[in-house]
Amino acid sequence: MTHERVSSSQLSVARRHALHVGMRAGHRIGLLTDPYQAWTRLQADLRAARTTIAIELYMLMPDEVGNAFADELALACGRGVSVRLMLDSLGSMDLTDELLLRMNEAGVETQFYGPLHLSEPWSRWARRNHRKVFVIDDRVVHVTGMNVSADYFALKPGTPSWADVGVRVEGPLVLDVAAELARHWRQGRRKSRADRRSETLRLQSAKEPQHTRTLATVAFNHGRIRQANVSRRYLQAVRAARESILLAQSYFLPERALERALVRAAKAGRDVRIVLPALSTSDVKIVALASTHALGRLLRAGVRVYFSEHRMIHAKFGVVDGKWWTVGSANLDPLSHQRNLEANVVGIGEQQARVLRRYFDELCLDARLLTAEAWRKRPLWQRFLGWLVQVLRPIL
Repeated sequence: MTHERVSSSQLSVARRHALHVGMRAGHRIGLLTDPYQAWTRLQADLRAARTTIAIELYMLMPDEVGNAFADELALACGRGVSVRLMLDSLGSMDLTDELLLRMNEAGVETQFYGPLHLSEPWSRWARRNHRKVFVIDDRVVHVTGMNVSADYFALKPGTPSWADVGVRVEGPLVLDVAAELARHWRQGRRKSRADRRSETLRLQSAKEPQHTRTLATVAFNHGRIRQANVSRRYLQAVRAARESILLAQSYFLPERALERALVRAAKAGRDVRIVLPALSTSDVKIVALASTHALGRLLRAGVRVYFSEHRMIHAKFGVVDGKWWTVGSANLDPLSHQRNLEANVVGIGEQQARVLRRYFDELCLDARLLTAEAWRKRPLWQRFLGWLVQVLRPIL
């Protein structure tokens, strides 16, 4: 039996072909990088709802944005819209009984993912629903990294907030997202067979608008390594890159395969840049320490890393070769890869890639470039703590 060696050019073609798997045309896509714009667009879609609203959300805070959001859901229920809201028990632990009761009395159906019981093993506590997905009338979906809180959305223009990004989509993939949320809701509620059948018929009968030729799909992480589809999409894109790789991440501890792919890309002359929150602006200091400690190999390979020192970067997106792009809730860290439920929209289109690249450049302009020399000379306490928290890497 003989084995033919696959040439590098053949491998490159195969990798680029893999990027198109599951992609479909017929989408209208809008990227939301401004917190006020993101809120007004979501608010408009919630107010336009006529039949159903389905939401999976990691964090709902009882602040001015959370209260405004609850008001919109209550108004929708008043119009006869069926509203289902799944919240993560840990992420939304600050939600007040008053706000929850107000939504429930208005008719909002709620579920909490992963109730926090002391009897549960750590593995169950660590597995969270980290998605931020809003499906309206099975017609439009918002997939984002933004939680419903004043840190992410803004009720007035110009309000300071964390840097984040979302995507609004009309088109075929909306039905894929709606089906996933319906399946997950049934799983939590254990619905009857009759309810299951009627829901399936509703999804099948929804129309698929054909707006543009933009290719896109949705990728879900289901809390297990073998089902980490967002991570797989990132890895495919990085391996297929021929020109540039731009990554904005709030919590950056990539799996080994992705780290190796980034190193190879940089050594091959690709423009590889990453923007992260600095230790001073990160909301999870222990992850920032671990992330900084692990950057040495990337920096030595020629990857350029920028630290945002004036604004928390909560965005999770990537752009490769000015065409491939992804936006959503998934971080490039062990929790998103191995344990969390995540959702990202993945697309191929120069228009969306341009918007994200422009946003990436804006973030870098307000950030500090970390050199390999500066990384080596960071304070002793940072180096020691960074080394120490590597032991906790699987749960960061």
